[in-house]
This record gives sequence, structure tokens and C-alpha cells, in this order.
Amino acid sequence: MHCFGPQVFAVRIDSEALDWRQNLEIPFSPYDLSEEARARLLHVLNALNLRMGVFDLKLDDHGEVTWLEVNPQGQFLFSEGLSGVGLTDAFADFLEHETLMAAERAPHRSARRSHYEAPDSSR
Repeated sequence: MHCFGPQVFAVRIDSEALDWRQNLEIPFSPYDLSEEARARLLHVLNALNLRMGVFDLKLDDHGEVTWLEVNPQGQFLFSEGLSGVGLTDAFADFLEHETLMAAERAPHRSARRSHYEAPDSSR
């Protein structure tokens, strides 16, 4: 599961192995995540004060989700290439939004002197 802000993108990796990374021939496909599971993922991000995260989850034989871990800056580009889920544009939009929000929160540059500016020599 790839969470960029409030956006959640789910990719299913069909493998019985817990560590599937040795075999990239296994099927990757988009996955329809329930609203309840989506809300729980976003709750975990919020509780950890994270704006993004890549979750590793496992489905049991009954379709129940087991949470394994969240990576605050997890790798995801391979997942896009193997599943067709459009993550690059979503991540770029997330970065743009985060940058604009940070700029709005930052004090105005004119209100403080940059350490790169020369001191006033008229003093």
C-alpha cells in the first residue's frame, strides 16, 4: 500500500513467500482496498506523524489484512512498473503539495536576514 498524503494506492503481490523480492516474475496487480483498511492505514500515518508511507501487508486465506510494517520513505517505483498503478504522478503531486504547504508555513524571507547576505557596512 502506497500512501501519499490522503491518497492510498494498493498493489497486490501474489506470493506465498513472506519475502517475495527474490522472484520478480510473480504477479503484481492493482488491488481494491476496503475503505475500512484505507482509513486504518491513514490513522497509522497520522498516529506516527507521517505524511507518506509504504505499508507491507499480508492477506490471509480469508482476505483479512495483517499489518507487517510501514516504511516512511519506502521504495515504490518497481511496483508501478510491475503493476501499472500510476504512482509517479501521484507522488509528484504529493511533493508539490507538501512544498507549497511548507512555503506557506515558512516565515517570509524578507523578515530575516539570510546568512548568505553581506552584513550592513554602514554601522
